[in-house]
Amino acid sequence: MKKSLSFLLVFILLFGVYTPVNAAEPDTNLCYQFEGQTKIWWDGAELKPGQIGRLIIKENTPLFKLDGDKRTTSRTLRAGEFYRIYAFKPGLLSVGGGYYVERDSKVTYQTPSKKKLEAVACIQANANSPISNYVVFIKPDFINVYDKPNGNKIAEIERGFETEWEYVHNSLIVKKFFADNWVQITHKNEEGKLISGYVQVKDIKANINAFDYTIIAKTSGLELMKSPNSNSKVLAVVPYGTRVDVYSGNDDWYEVVFKVNNKEIRGYIRSIYARS
Repeated sequence: MKKSLSFLLVFILLFGVYTPVNAAEPDTNLCYQFEGQTKIWWDGAELKPGQIGRLIIKENTPLFKLDGDKRTTSRTLRAGEFYRIYAFKPGLLSVGGGYYVERDSKVTYQTPSKKKLEAVACIQANANSPISNYVVFIKPDFINVYDKPNGNKIAEIERGFETEWEYVHNSLIVKKFFADNWVQITHKNEEGKLISGYVQVKDIKANINAFDYTIIAKTSGLELMKSPNSNSKVLAVVPYGTRVDVYSGNDDWYEVVFKVNNKEIRGYIRSIYARS
């Protein structure tokens, strides 16, 4: 029994326990850069979800379990060791699992940059089929941007532009879909100016010269069917604005993968309710 408890404590200290504390919100203009990535590194070590910093032991210091105001010493952390930090209290730093050390001259506490924390939050978000913070492209030659749904026009964005070497497609970052077929977006133009506003869903598409993704355009959500048949079993209802991965398709049905709660559900959706 003692060996089991010792092993558990070592595991907590080395790998940490996920204890969310003021997790960073994903940056709308950052998350698309991390699609496909599963880890963010911080000076050679993985920055874990929920981690807010790291502890470097300068001098031997006690590790203790905190139960209310009662402290129970568990072991001594040795000089030169380092641990992930997931929370803090006045004068204390938590290594997870309810274990703490004194925040004093015997330790050094370091924090990652805001961008690294945002990147970890993005990767967590990207583990599921995204409903925001993903890239879309422009279908017509240009798209009008409005200050609100059915509001005043504030900008116009071309589908793309020619350079000396290639045609560059302008991209938009999705922020939020609205039930009346509008979507809030941001776009950084060639001069670096950020444009933020609303465009119509019918004027965006998920791909360029490919068929990797499609976007759910049915405002009430779209049924994901077990087979390409309206009478088939409903596996899930995919929310409006969700981007899903496409495996195959025809004029009537798309075979897609909907990622939710870190699980993949593979099935079929009606193509008429999707934007590709």
